[in-house]
Amino acid sequence: MFVQIILPIVLILVGGGVYFGLTDPLIRGDGFMGNGQANIVELRNEKSALSKALVDAKALADRASDLKAKVEAISADKIQRLDDFLPDRVDDLQLIVDINNIASRSNMKISEVELKRENNKRSSEAEVEPMVATVPVSFTVSGGYADYKNFLKDIATSLRILEVKDLTFSTGEAKGEKGGNSYQLTVETYWLK
Repeated sequence: MFVQIILPIVLILVGGGVYFGLTDPLIRGDGFMGNGQANIVELRNEKSALSKALVDAKALADRASDLKAKVEAISADKIQRLDDFLPDRVDDLQLIVDINNIASRSNMKISEVELKRENNKRSSEAEVEPMVATVPVSFTVSGGYADYKNFLKDIATSLRILEVKDLTFSTGEAKGEKGGNSYQLTVETYWLK
């Protein structure tokens, strides 16, 4: 009788004790076995998150290799044009030569060139320093009005970014000269810091 009634009850109680005492705390992470270690549900969630991060990292690596291939496919001529467009440093002499070449193509004479260096003082340490800086250049060109219009058109279509910031002009007759005008310009060019 003991074997037929009491043994099955004891086995059911032992099975319930094993489930509720060992298995369930491992799954949920609580109970007398929950000693602060990660439970199975948390580990599955972490595995899922890490698998997603691994897939994302693979996608980023593929994207990086695609971008690297595109960069390597850019010709040296295009890189040089981009460097002329937005250089990583200001070559004062080359800038003045470029402006003089534009003036010469437009039959203008350039004089009184002044290159101003800006003081790059930051007002506070929390302020973010811009990646692009400007260099103002002031100069005077003289010539006819039609030539001056061509000069401004050439400045606007120049490969180097030149932004006209200030313009004053005077006629040659005001100075006692015949024909020809004088135009004082201040332009800004940009460069990468």
